[in-house]
Formats: sequence, C-alpha cells, structure tokens
Amino acid sequence: LNIRGVDFDLDNPAPEGFSSDTLIEEYGPAKINLIHLNAESTPLAYAYQPDVFSGRYNIGYFFWELDKPAYCHYLGMEMLDEIWVSTEYGVQIYKPDAKGKPVVNVGMCYEEHPDITREASRAFVNRRFRFDDSHYVCLVAFDSFSFVQRKNPVSVLKAFQKAFEDVPNARLVVKTQNRDSVFDPVQVNLWDRVDAIISSDPRIVVMNETLSYRDLLQLKAGSDCYISLHKSEGWGFGMIEAMALKVPVICTAYSGNMDFCTEDTAWMVDYEETELRQGDYIFVRKGSVWAEPHVDDAARQMRAAYDDPQARRSKAEAAYAHIRENFSAPAVAKRYGGRLREILAEL
Repeated sequence: LNIRGVDFDLDNPAPEGFSSDTLIEEYGPAKINLIHLNAESTPLAYAYQPDVFSGRYNIGYFFWELDKPAYCHYLGMEMLDEIWVSTEYGVQIYKPDAKGKPVVNVGMCYEEHPDITREASRAFVNRRFRFDDSHYVCLVAFDSFSFVQRKNPVSVLKAFQKAFEDVPNARLVVKTQNRDSVFDPVQVNLWDRVDAIISSDPRIVVMNETLSYRDLLQLKAGSDCYISLHKSEGWGFGMIEAMALKVPVICTAYSGNMDFCTEDTAWMVDYEETELRQGDYIFVRKGSVWAEPHVDDAARQMRAAYDDPQARRSKAEAAYAHIRENFSAPAVAKRYGGRLREILAEL
C-alpha cells in the first residue's frame, strides 16, 4: 500500500487571491459578523471557529451561479440573520427561500491598477505568444476547476471561427489553469473538442498556466477584446476586470454580470434558458436552468466589435465610467455602510 502525506490545515487559502492572514482569534466582540463564506461552508465557521456568533447579528455573503439555492445551502441560510449578495441575480436566487430574512445586494468592488498600461501589456502579450501589433487578439480566461461546461469555451471557439473566417490576423487566446487536474469525463470531453478545433486553426492558442495576478491583468489589458460566453456567473470577475482595464467585453446577457453589462457597456449575446443535467455543475437541483448562448449571435457581436474601432473605444470608456461610479471600493463601501447603519439602528 503506497501512502503519501500531504500537509493540510483548515486555514488553507489558495496561493492566488487576497486572503487575509489575520487569525479569527484576534477579532474582538462585535455586534455584527460578516461571514465571507458560501452557504454550504457557513456551518463550518460555527463548528470550527471560536464562538463569536452567539447573540450577534450574523450576515453571510454568498456567491452562487445557478438560479436556485442548492439543498446544501439551506442549513447555512438558517444559521444567519441576513444574506448579502453581489448582484440582483443573487437576490433572485436566495430571496424566495430566505423565509423573510433580508437578502441585500451590496455589490462587489474591483481593484484599480493604474500601473497596468495598454502599451506594456500588449508588449507582454506579443512576447508570450509571438504576436505583433497587427494581430487582433481575443481573450477568454477561466479556471478549469470552475467547470468547463459553465465557462463554455467550445462556443467561444465556434463563434470566433464564424466571425473571423476571412480575418487571418485574428487571434484567440484561451487562458486557463488546472486543466491537467480535471478528470471528470464530461469536462475531459469538452477539452477534447477544444483540442480538435484548434488543431485545424493555428490562430487559436491554449495557455494552461497559473499566472501572477499582475501577469493575468497584463494579458487582459494587452488584448483587443475579452469574451465570456458563460452559461451562468455569480458575479463575473473576468468581465469587470477587463472593463477596469478599458478592454471591450463581449458576453452572454445573463446572470450576475448583468449588474454592470448593458448595451452601453458591452456587446451582449442572446441566449435561451436550458435545464441542467446532473454532472453539469455541483449541487444541481432538478429544474435548475442556465443560459445557452447563441453561437451565431456571438459571432455577430464579435464581428461588430472588430469592424468598429470607434465603438470599441466608446463602449470601453462607458464601461469604465460605469463601474468606477458604481463598483469602485468607495462606491461599494457606501453600500456596505448604509446597510450596516440600518441594522445597527434596529439592534
């Protein structure tokens, strides 16, 4: 029997991201606790952490991608006094089953990176992929652990080929990570389909690599458009990060990203709702639906953006202005503060 030891700790944050290194034991008593855990994990905070929850007003901040709460969410929902979400889509998910508890859209902020410039970022992209400034670079980016079928790269590839059949200088970068650690047969099959498409189209390249956050932002900033033909998003980090870098966005007109994606800020792709099957995603409830974006419409939107450089500039500027007004750290802090003051006035 072969045995391999693996270091593990309950406090085991991902290597990338913005996790705090402050221990919960250092926190003092508070009238309100804001718990940034998804619903299925919320009971773990009560089980494994010191009891800072009894007699307090406890708020859970949830992300979820499907149109109904998973059955494993209900215990966490019961343990809380209030639920916060980042989008109106999140309100629609949780409010019907919240038993009258407040479900509040407080938004989500993005980070500004004024040191990430278009010129330096394009040079980074050109070096990495041996492109040059004559290439029109489209980017789709996702983590393979986030379920390949939800991120839907096959539709992106099909739409790209329809849109740019006569554009030899068009390029598509499919940026992912953790591909080699995905063994689910459905997802493996999707990657096989991706490989089959790109094998006959040298304009498409797959990048399976965990980049530093700065390099990921440079990859986005150096691209000419960012594409997300997702089937559902709880929020849509990739899209709002692209907007913050003034990169044009082409996306499915569905789910969490609709709080910041409009006809004025993005090229919106039509869709139809389809019912999920078991295995399409985690914790799937019977009757749950998500979007199936129309490939032909996606191709039209991609081509419309390509054919109109002025529209790309104007929509990118409009998107940047919109998210800066509504989703900057100061803007979201006002929403947090406003709701917290309302709660404190009632305690």
